[in-house]
Amino acid sequence: MTNILLYLTTIGIWGCSFFAINYQVDTGNPATSVFFRFILAALLMLVLCIATNRKLLNFTIRQHCIIAFQGFLLFCINFWLIYEASAFLTSGLIATVFSTIVAMNIFGSALLFKTAIDQRMVVAAILGFAGVGVIFWPEISQLHLNKGIIFGLLLSLGGTISASIGMLMSAYFQKIGLPIVSTNTIGMAHGALLAGVIAIAKNEPFSFPTNNTYVISLAFLVVFASVIAFWSFLTLIGRIGPGRASYAMVFFPLLSLLLSTLFEDYKWSLNGVLGATLVILGNTLVLRLKRNM
Repeated sequence: MTNILLYLTTIGIWGCSFFAINYQVDTGNPATSVFFRFILAALLMLVLCIATNRKLLNFTIRQHCIIAFQGFLLFCINFWLIYEASAFLTSGLIATVFSTIVAMNIFGSALLFKTAIDQRMVVAAILGFAGVGVIFWPEISQLHLNKGIIFGLLLSLGGTISASIGMLMSAYFQKIGLPIVSTNTIGMAHGALLAGVIAIAKNEPFSFPTNNTYVISLAFLVVFASVIAFWSFLTLIGRIGPGRASYAMVFFPLLSLLLSTLFEDYKWSLNGVLGATLVILGNTLVLRLKRNM
Protein backbone atom coordinates (compact mmCIF):
# COMPACT_ATOMS: atom_id res chain seq x y z
CA MET A 1 0.00 0.00 0.00
CA THR A 2 1.37 3.42 -0.94
CA ASN A 3 2.13 6.02 1.71
CA ILE A 4 -0.52 8.42 0.45
CA LEU A 5 -3.14 5.66 0.68
CA LEU A 6 -2.01 4.84 4.23
CA TYR A 7 -2.28 8.55 5.07
CA LEU A 8 -5.79 8.89 3.61
CA THR A 9 -6.94 5.66 5.26
CA THR A 10 -5.79 6.92 8.65
CA ILE A 11 -7.48 10.31 8.22
CA GLY A 12 -10.69 8.81 6.88
CA ILE A 13 -11.15 6.20 9.61
CA TRP A 14 -9.94 8.16 12.61
CA GLY A 15 -11.81 11.26 11.47
CA CYS A 16 -15.03 9.24 11.61
CA SER A 17 -14.07 7.66 14.94
CA PHE A 18 -14.82 10.96 16.76
CA PHE A 19 -18.51 10.14 16.39
CA ALA A 20 -18.06 6.54 17.51
CA ILE A 21 -16.08 7.59 20.60
CA ASN A 22 -18.85 10.03 21.55
CA TYR A 23 -21.32 7.13 21.65
CA GLN A 24 -18.90 5.15 23.80
CA VAL A 25 -18.49 8.00 26.28
CA ASP A 26 -22.22 8.72 26.41
CA THR A 27 -23.37 5.18 27.17
CA GLY A 28 -20.37 3.38 28.68
CA ASN A 29 -17.68 3.81 31.33
CA PRO A 30 -14.25 5.09 30.17
CA ALA A 31 -11.95 2.28 31.33
CA THR A 32 -14.36 -0.56 30.56
CA SER A 33 -15.03 0.89 27.08
CA VAL A 34 -11.27 0.92 26.40
CA PHE A 35 -11.07 -2.66 27.74
CA PHE A 36 -13.86 -3.92 25.48
CA ARG A 37 -12.40 -2.13 22.47
CA PHE A 38 -8.87 -3.46 22.71
CA ILE A 39 -9.54 -6.94 24.05
CA LEU A 40 -11.75 -7.52 21.01
CA ALA A 41 -9.19 -5.88 18.72
CA ALA A 42 -6.42 -8.05 20.19
CA LEU A 43 -8.48 -11.20 19.62
CA LEU A 44 -9.14 -10.14 16.02
CA MET A 45 -5.44 -9.46 15.53
CA LEU A 46 -4.64 -12.88 17.05
CA VAL A 47 -6.88 -14.57 14.49
CA LEU A 48 -5.08 -12.60 11.75
CA CYS A 49 -1.67 -13.69 13.10
CA ILE A 50 -2.71 -17.34 13.18
CA ALA A 51 -4.22 -17.16 9.70
CA THR A 52 -1.05 -15.62 8.26
CA ASN A 53 1.41 -17.74 10.29
CA ARG A 54 2.84 -14.76 12.16
CA LYS A 55 4.77 -15.64 15.30
CA LEU A 56 3.88 -14.03 18.62
CA LEU A 57 6.38 -15.82 20.84
CA ASN A 58 9.63 -15.06 19.02
CA PHE A 59 10.48 -12.12 21.27
CA THR A 60 12.95 -11.91 24.11
CA ILE A 61 11.63 -11.15 27.59
CA ARG A 62 13.08 -7.63 27.31
CA GLN A 63 11.38 -7.06 23.95
CA HIS A 64 8.09 -8.38 25.27
CA CYS A 65 8.24 -6.01 28.27
CA ILE A 66 8.96 -3.04 26.00
CA ILE A 67 6.08 -3.99 23.69
CA ALA A 68 3.79 -4.33 26.72
CA PHE A 69 4.81 -0.88 27.96
CA GLN A 70 4.07 0.60 24.54
CA GLY A 71 0.68 -1.12 24.65
CA PHE A 72 -0.04 0.47 28.04
CA LEU A 73 0.69 3.91 26.61
CA LEU A 74 -0.84 3.72 23.13
CA PHE A 75 -3.74 1.32 23.62
CA CYS A 76 -4.86 2.19 27.14
CA ILE A 77 -3.61 5.27 28.96
CA ASN A 78 -3.93 7.46 25.86
CA PHE A 79 -7.61 6.66 25.33
CA TRP A 80 -8.56 6.36 28.99
CA LEU A 81 -7.26 9.85 29.81
CA ILE A 82 -8.94 11.37 26.76
CA TYR A 83 -12.23 9.65 27.63
CA GLU A 84 -11.97 10.94 31.21
CA ALA A 85 -11.17 14.46 29.96
CA SER A 86 -14.44 14.53 28.01
CA ALA A 87 -16.28 14.85 31.34
CA PHE A 88 -14.64 18.27 31.88
CA LEU A 89 -13.92 19.65 28.38
CA THR A 90 -15.68 20.02 25.05
CA SER A 91 -14.55 17.82 22.17
CA GLY A 92 -13.20 20.90 20.38
CA LEU A 93 -10.85 21.81 23.20
CA ILE A 94 -9.67 18.20 23.51
CA ALA A 95 -9.01 18.12 19.75
CA THR A 96 -7.01 21.35 20.04
CA VAL A 97 -4.87 19.94 22.85
CA PHE A 98 -4.37 16.65 21.02
CA SER A 99 -3.19 18.41 17.85
CA THR A 100 -0.02 19.39 19.74
CA ILE A 101 1.08 15.78 19.23
CA VAL A 102 2.58 16.87 15.91
CA ALA A 103 5.13 19.09 17.69
CA MET A 104 5.74 16.40 20.33
CA ASN A 105 6.51 13.83 17.66
CA ILE A 106 8.76 16.18 15.68
CA PHE A 107 10.95 16.98 18.65
CA GLY A 108 10.66 13.47 20.11
CA SER A 109 11.87 12.00 16.82
CA ALA A 110 14.79 14.45 16.79
CA LEU A 111 15.80 13.38 20.31
CA LEU A 112 15.30 9.65 19.82
CA PHE A 113 16.48 9.15 16.23
CA LYS A 114 18.75 12.21 15.86
CA THR A 115 16.77 13.34 12.82
CA ALA A 116 17.11 16.93 11.64
CA ILE A 117 14.10 19.15 12.29
CA ASP A 118 12.78 20.37 8.95
CA GLN A 119 11.79 24.03 9.30
CA ARG A 120 8.89 23.54 6.90
CA MET A 121 7.56 20.74 9.08
CA VAL A 122 7.63 23.11 12.05
CA VAL A 123 5.74 25.73 10.02
CA ALA A 124 3.22 23.08 8.97
CA ALA A 125 2.75 22.03 12.62
CA ILE A 126 2.15 25.65 13.64
CA LEU A 127 -0.36 26.11 10.80
CA GLY A 128 -2.19 22.95 11.79
CA PHE A 129 -2.32 23.78 15.49
CA ALA A 130 -3.41 27.34 14.72
CA GLY A 131 -6.08 26.05 12.33
CA VAL A 132 -7.58 23.70 14.91
CA GLY A 133 -7.45 26.50 17.49
CA VAL A 134 -9.25 28.93 15.17
CA ILE A 135 -11.95 26.37 14.33
CA PHE A 136 -12.75 25.82 17.98
CA TRP A 137 -12.08 29.39 19.15
CA PRO A 138 -15.76 29.99 20.02
CA GLU A 139 -15.52 27.12 22.53
CA ILE A 140 -12.08 28.15 23.78
CA SER A 141 -13.00 31.84 24.19
CA GLN A 142 -15.89 30.91 26.50
CA LEU A 143 -13.61 28.87 28.73
CA HIS A 144 -13.51 29.97 32.34
CA LEU A 145 -10.67 28.34 34.21
CA ASN A 146 -11.62 26.37 37.27
CA LYS A 147 -10.34 23.22 38.93
CA GLY A 148 -12.42 20.98 36.67
CA ILE A 149 -11.24 22.66 33.46
CA ILE A 150 -7.60 22.60 34.57
CA PHE A 151 -7.93 18.92 35.50
CA GLY A 152 -9.47 18.19 32.10
CA LEU A 153 -6.63 20.00 30.33
CA LEU A 154 -4.07 17.99 32.31
CA LEU A 155 -5.88 14.76 31.42
CA SER A 156 -5.91 15.73 27.72
CA LEU A 157 -2.25 16.68 27.79
CA GLY A 158 -1.38 13.44 29.58
CA GLY A 159 -3.27 11.41 26.99
CA THR A 160 -1.49 13.26 24.18
CA ILE A 161 1.95 12.70 25.71
CA SER A 162 1.14 9.02 26.24
CA ALA A 163 0.09 8.65 22.59
CA SER A 164 3.22 10.45 21.37
CA ILE A 165 5.57 8.20 23.33
CA GLY A 166 3.71 5.13 22.10
CA MET A 167 4.02 6.29 18.48
CA LEU A 168 7.73 6.99 18.86
CA MET A 169 8.19 3.53 20.34
CA SER A 170 6.44 2.02 17.32
CA ALA A 171 8.88 3.86 15.04
CA TYR A 172 11.73 2.40 17.12
CA PHE A 173 10.27 -1.12 16.88
CA GLN A 174 10.15 -0.89 13.10
CA LYS A 175 13.67 0.56 13.01
CA ILE A 176 15.04 -2.54 14.77
CA GLY A 177 12.94 -4.89 12.65
CA LEU A 178 10.09 -5.92 14.96
CA PRO A 179 6.95 -6.88 12.96
CA ILE A 180 4.17 -4.34 13.35
CA VAL A 181 1.22 -6.78 13.27
CA SER A 182 2.71 -8.94 16.02
CA THR A 183 3.72 -6.00 18.21
CA ASN A 184 0.27 -4.43 17.79
CA THR A 185 -1.40 -7.69 18.80
CA ILE A 186 0.67 -8.02 21.97
CA GLY A 187 0.42 -4.30 22.73
CA MET A 188 -3.37 -4.24 22.37
CA ALA A 189 -3.72 -7.26 24.66
CA HIS A 190 -1.62 -5.62 27.37
CA GLY A 191 -3.43 -2.30 26.89
CA ALA A 192 -6.77 -4.06 27.37
CA LEU A 193 -5.53 -5.80 30.52
CA LEU A 194 -4.36 -2.51 32.02
CA ALA A 195 -7.73 -0.94 31.17
CA GLY A 196 -9.40 -3.83 32.99
CA VAL A 197 -7.22 -3.25 36.05
CA ILE A 198 -8.09 0.46 36.00
CA ALA A 199 -11.80 -0.35 35.71
CA ILE A 200 -11.59 -2.67 38.73
CA ALA A 201 -9.65 -0.07 40.73
CA LYS A 202 -12.31 2.55 39.91
CA ASN A 203 -15.15 0.12 40.67
CA GLU A 204 -16.51 0.48 37.16
CA PRO A 205 -19.01 -2.30 36.40
CA PHE A 206 -18.05 -4.64 33.56
CA SER A 207 -21.60 -4.54 32.24
CA PHE A 208 -21.71 -4.42 28.45
CA PRO A 209 -24.19 -1.85 27.06
CA THR A 210 -26.39 -3.66 24.56
CA ASN A 211 -27.99 -0.66 22.89
CA ASN A 212 -27.47 -0.46 19.14
CA THR A 213 -25.43 2.77 19.17
CA TYR A 214 -22.87 1.36 21.60
CA VAL A 215 -22.54 -2.00 19.84
CA ILE A 216 -22.27 -0.51 16.34
CA SER A 217 -19.79 2.19 17.43
CA LEU A 218 -17.71 -0.42 19.28
CA ALA A 219 -17.64 -2.66 16.20
CA PHE A 220 -16.41 0.26 14.10
CA LEU A 221 -13.75 1.17 16.67
CA VAL A 222 -12.53 -2.43 16.93
CA VAL A 223 -12.34 -3.36 13.26
CA PHE A 224 -11.61 -0.08 11.54
CA ALA A 225 -10.22 2.39 14.11
CA SER A 226 -8.09 -0.15 16.00
CA VAL A 227 -7.04 -2.95 13.64
CA ILE A 228 -6.97 -1.22 10.24
CA ALA A 229 -6.20 2.41 11.15
CA PHE A 230 -3.52 1.63 13.73
CA TRP A 231 -1.79 -0.69 11.26
CA SER A 232 -1.98 1.99 8.55
CA PHE A 233 -0.79 4.81 10.81
CA LEU A 234 2.02 2.96 12.55
CA THR A 235 3.22 1.60 9.21
CA LEU A 236 3.25 5.18 7.94
CA ILE A 237 5.28 6.26 10.98
CA GLY A 238 7.89 3.64 10.14
CA ARG A 239 8.10 4.86 6.54
CA ILE A 240 8.00 8.67 6.76
CA GLY A 241 8.70 9.38 10.42
CA PRO A 242 6.54 10.27 13.43
CA GLY A 243 6.42 14.02 12.75
CA ARG A 244 5.03 13.92 9.24
CA ALA A 245 2.75 10.95 9.88
CA SER A 246 1.22 12.51 12.98
CA TYR A 247 0.16 15.59 11.01
CA ALA A 248 -2.86 13.48 10.08
CA MET A 249 -4.05 14.16 13.65
CA VAL A 250 -4.83 17.81 12.92
CA PHE A 251 -6.99 16.77 9.98
CA PHE A 252 -9.39 14.67 12.09
CA PRO A 253 -11.38 17.60 13.55
CA LEU A 254 -11.81 19.04 10.06
CA LEU A 255 -13.22 15.76 8.75
CA SER A 256 -15.49 15.55 11.79
CA LEU A 257 -16.85 19.02 10.97
CA LEU A 258 -17.49 17.95 7.39
CA LEU A 259 -19.44 14.94 8.66
CA SER A 260 -21.34 17.21 11.04
CA THR A 261 -22.24 19.40 8.07
CA LEU A 262 -23.75 16.40 6.29
CA PHE A 263 -25.45 14.66 9.21
CA GLU A 264 -25.83 17.15 12.06
CA ASP A 265 -26.64 20.41 10.27
CA TYR A 266 -23.37 22.07 11.31
CA LYS A 267 -23.22 25.70 10.10
CA TRP A 268 -19.84 26.93 8.90
CA SER A 269 -18.63 30.20 10.38
CA LEU A 270 -15.73 32.47 9.45
CA ASN A 271 -13.68 30.71 12.14
CA GLY A 272 -14.43 27.35 10.58
CA VAL A 273 -13.47 28.45 7.08
CA LEU A 274 -10.28 30.21 8.19
CA GLY A 275 -9.24 27.33 10.45
CA ALA A 276 -9.92 24.75 7.76
CA THR A 277 -7.82 26.79 5.30
CA LEU A 278 -4.88 26.82 7.74
CA VAL A 279 -5.16 23.06 8.30
CA ILE A 280 -5.26 22.39 4.55
CA LEU A 281 -2.26 24.69 3.95
CA GLY A 282 -0.28 22.89 6.63
CA ASN A 283 -1.31 19.52 5.24
CA THR A 284 -0.26 20.57 1.74
CA LEU A 285 3.13 21.64 3.06
CA VAL A 286 3.61 18.27 4.79
CA LEU A 287 2.82 16.38 1.58
CA ARG A 288 5.28 18.54 -0.38
CA LEU A 289 8.27 17.86 1.85
CA LYS A 290 11.36 16.35 0.22
CA ARG A 291 10.77 12.75 1.23
CA ASN A 292 8.01 11.81 -1.20
CA MET A 293 4.98 9.91 0.01
